[in-house]
Amino acid sequence: FRQTLTQAGFDIENRQVIPYRWSFSGKEQMAEFCILMFGLDKATPEIVLAAIEQYLGYSSDESGYHMNWELEFLRCRHSL
Repeated sequence: FRQTLTQAGFDIENRQVIPYRWSFSGKEQMAEFCILMFGLDKATPEIVLAAIEQYLGYSSDESGYHMNWELEFLRCRHSL
């Protein structure tokens, strides 16, 4: 994506990767969210939950389940 921006004439002035958490009331909702968001229609909720645990990680507390995520923020200026 950064290369595409640069090729389109943008200068990336600032780039930050920010930790973020998606929150859910239960593990089932967390798996269903990922299945729907990423079109994982051939994966079972159990497989998705195992992948979340292995690749992303999650935590739980009294308020629910929290899946680890990251967002990349870019500030660009078009170089005319």
